[in-house]
Amino acid sequence: FVTNANYSKVKKFQKKISNVKEINNPNFVLFSTKTKKIFKIKMQKEEENFSENKPNILDFFQEVKDEIKMIEWPTFDRVLKQFVIVLISLVFSALFIFSIDGLFAAGNKILFEGNF
Repeated sequence: FVTNANYSKVKKFQKKISNVKEINNPNFVLFSTKTKKIFKIKMQKEEENFSENKPNILDFFQEVKDEIKMIEWPTFDRVLKQFVIVLISLVFSALFIFSIDGLFAAGNKILFEGNF
């Protein structure tokens, strides 16, 4: 993903290479095409608003919205599979802790109460 720090570095790099408008350089190989499009739109908006340097709350929320669009959300199947894995792990962990607790309780009875 593109952080604000990376975004400013890319912006400076873009200005250095003679105001290239398109994102076709090899530094963007790791980004998806969706991210490239959003990034390109973000760059164009920033060029339009270049004269305004004042922080604006609406710009902040627009940037948050743009960043959320760049997130690759998991599919329902993946979430369901991970949920089942977590649930199974939870059950086995609970059974393990319960059995160890039972062994310690039995050992406690044998050692301290003298009950066999």
